[in-house]
This record gives sequence, C-alpha cells and structure tokens, in this order.
Amino acid sequence: MKWTRLVSCALLFLGMSACSKNNSGDPDPGSVPTVQTNPVPAPATATVSFSGTVTSEGTSAVTSRGFCVSPSPNPTINDMTVPGTGATDFAGSSDNFSPSTLYYMRAYATNASGVGYGAVQTFTTPTAWTVSNTAAFEILSTTARIRGTFTPLYPNSEARMNIVYGTQPGPTPANFNSVMSTTTAGNFDYELSPLQPATTYYARAVFTRAGIIQGYGPEISFKTAGWTNTTGGIVFYDKGAASDGWRYLEAAPQGINFGSSTGAQWGCSGTLVSQTQPELGAGPANTARIMAQCAAADCAARLCANYQLNGVSGWFLPSSEELLRMYKSLSQAQLHPAYHWSSTELNGMNAYLGTLGSGGNSPAITSTGKFSNALVRPVRRF
Repeated sequence: MKWTRLVSCALLFLGMSACSKNNSGDPDPGSVPTVQTNPVPAPATATVSFSGTVTSEGTSAVTSRGFCVSPSPNPTINDMTVPGTGATDFAGSSDNFSPSTLYYMRAYATNASGVGYGAVQTFTTPTAWTVSNTAAFEILSTTARIRGTFTPLYPNSEARMNIVYGTQPGPTPANFNSVMSTTTAGNFDYELSPLQPATTYYARAVFTRAGIIQGYGPEISFKTAGWTNTTGGIVFYDKGAASDGWRYLEAAPQGINFGSSTGAQWGCSGTLVSQTQPELGAGPANTARIMAQCAAADCAARLCANYQLNGVSGWFLPSSEELLRMYKSLSQAQLHPAYHWSSTELNGMNAYLGTLGSGGNSPAITSTGKFSNALVRPVRRF
C-alpha cells in the first residue's frame, strides 16, 4: 500500500509539471507547407518558366510561394527567388540567367511556421545566341554565299558572330578562314571567297563575347562547282537546293559551231523576239521563244536545242544571267576566251553576249548585232 501511494504521487507530480509547461505560453511549432516542384520544360529562349503545387498548407495559411534557383544544388530562399502566381497551383518565370548554365530549382511556400520546399529539378539555359536557317547558295567554282538568321537570346549579351569555314569538319577561328562579323540581330548574307573548285567545304557560325568563344552554330557543308557531271558537262552553278525542278547548271565541255564557221549568229537580225528574259532560269523559255519566231538554221538557240552530249538532250542557250555565272565560274581555258551568245536580246537588231572583260578577269555582259558570229555554249539544268 505504501508503494502504491508513492507511485500515485509521482504520477500526479509529473502530470502537474506537464500541464504547467503547456500553459507557459510557448508557441506550438506547427508544420510548414508541403510543396511539389514540377519538371522544367527545356528552355528555348532566355525566359525560363516554372510551376509548382501546394499539396498541404501545414498548420497555418500560406503567406508566400515561389521558386528558388541557384547554380548550386539544394537552393533556398536565400538564393535567387522567382515569385509564384496562383494559390494551390502556382507559376513564375524569369530571364535573369546566364547562358549555357546548369541550374537547380525547387518550389517553396511559407507559412507562420516556416518554409516548405519541394523536390529539386534541374534545367540548362540555351546559348546566348542562335543561328537558324543557315544555308549555302549561289555556289560557283571559287565563291559561294552563306545566309541565315542571327538571334541574340539574352538582353545586352554583347554578341558577335563570325562565319568560319574550311575543307575539314568543325572549323574554328584558330585554323580556318573567317568572313565578316556582326553584332546586329537579323538576317545575314556573306560571300565566302576564294574557294577551290570541286571541293567540299564546311562552315558554321562562331559566337564570341569580349574575344572569348561562347559557342558555335550548326555546321553545314557544300561542294563548289567546277566538277564534271556524268553527262560529261561541266557543272558551273549550284543554287544550293532544288526548286522548280532543278538545282545545277552545267555547260557543254566545248562550244559548238554552225558548219565551218566559228560559233554562229544569234539569228534573225531585224526581228524582235518578245519576252526573252535575263533572269536565272529563263534560258529554256528564251530558247523556245527564239526557235518559234526565227526559222534560220544557223540560229544559236536552235543549235543548242538540237545538241546532245553522250546521248543526253535538254540543252538550251543560256540567259544573260546564266551566262554571267558561267563566265564567273569557269576558267579562261574552259571558256576559250571569246564572246558567247546569251538567249537574251536587247532589241530587234542586237542581243546580249558574255565577255571576260579587261585582262580576262572581269566577266561582264555586253551587246552586239545579231548578225555577228560569236561562240555558242549549250547549257543544261538538272
């Protein structure tokens, strides 16, 4: 009985102590919010979007929510924060990031008891600049053009872009040629020169800031003109991509003559053949129009239309622009320095023809009388 009284007293004392502690006014710590962090969509621009969900408010109402971000793991609200908009589901975005950087992010929410964090998600920001729609075009034997769109993705990024190119993949400023440079966003169009004929080249954009390489754009490749086609013709022009049923222009390996003459007349002097155009791609239509209105056997256009090379037909007298590209692309030896007729007329008495110009280094288009004899070089497209 004595031991029973002692135990009872002890329990009573402990109970009184506990009651005294709970009534002391110390706050109940409670629980913080429970938060879910959603995966970050891969950023395509400088702006990165985040989202999260408050799955439980804890023991008191949520007072703020958002996202903490850092290049180091396990970011907290002491790092960079992005405010969240919404209640249960909330979202936010920011462009205050460095390019090409791995970041750690987690959603958070606060209440009177403290901060609750979600799981950590990661994302990598894109490069500071992009180049898109890059393509080579207007490809001759010793020159080519490259075009595309240059877009800085970050404000005040001090972007500079150069095009580097060479005969090996992965060109860099250290060991390859470079052309032009720009800090202006928008479309660009540069000429690459001088190039070697019938040679494969590789080109890409390089981005620098304060002289330090930040990254590269996509690489493209192209082959310069000056190669021999399976027909036996010499390819002198590549527009870079097929359109309107063709991509390349090839010239017959030699000029053709009418009878024992050197070359031939344009034909039908004094007759106006309407709508013979100068543009690239106009040669076949010009040739057909000339033949329809000029029955002369020594007509240059007719000689080209009747020409075959190794059993291949479809040749025509080139327009003035097509002829000019042939003059710019083929060597003097391949052109047999002289005048060549185009299918573009000036008027009823005169038509255009090509010349190598002063010293043989300045290809140009000039005009002379249709009755004159000039060289005739059939051209074919494929």
